[in-house]
Amino acid sequence: MDSFRLRVTEPARLRDYFACLGVQAQIDAEGLVVVALPEPHPELSDYLHSWSLASSVEFVPAPADEVVAPPAPPPAPAPAPVFFPYGTPRLGDMLVQKGLISPEQMQDALIESRSSGKRLGEVLLERQWLFEDELARTLAGQLGLPYVNLRQTGVDLGVARTLPAETGIRFGVIPIGVRGGVVRVAFADPTDDEAREAVAVHLTSLEAVIAELSEIRSAWRRIGGTAPH
Repeated sequence: MDSFRLRVTEPARLRDYFACLGVQAQIDAEGLVVVALPEPHPELSDYLHSWSLASSVEFVPAPADEVVAPPAPPPAPAPAPVFFPYGTPRLGDMLVQKGLISPEQMQDALIESRSSGKRLGEVLLERQWLFEDELARTLAGQLGLPYVNLRQTGVDLGVARTLPAETGIRFGVIPIGVRGGVVRVAFADPTDDEAREAVAVHLTSLEAVIAELSEIRSAWRRIGGTAPH
């Protein structure tokens, strides 16, 4: 096993970044990040360089004689698949109950949704019968998931890059940070099976939250991905 230690200004963020990559990392008593790799990883310096630039922190490898094997890590948290309980209220009914659309608008949108294959929320937004934040908040209430305003919370760029930009842009998702060792991923629509499957290829354990699609695309543009306006 290849082990080493790193001095950084924000060790917790580097530890969480390694966790996102599936690499064992802990903080020792001296505040150094202890990293253990099952085999030599020549590309690691590139990962670290990319992370340090994205996170605006410096890292310095500890001298070779300081290298020690890290303690055994605690059991990894079980994957947190996105699932929804039976009996979940329908989105259209919730929007009508909240007075955001009329019953007639809901029926018209449902007819178009069924004929076009588009999701109900997409139809309502295209017809400008609903604001995007109203849809996101109602969807969060329907599914029992947190709503996140990315303009206020921001996005951890190092964590966001654990998902390829093209995947995030295509499916309207973006990793935004780490909490309790689990990556928080913002979805525009977590009921999209293809989106969940695409994210699961890169992140096996996650906490799903809901954000507005325009804010997710804006975040990817800031990171450097190419998202539609």
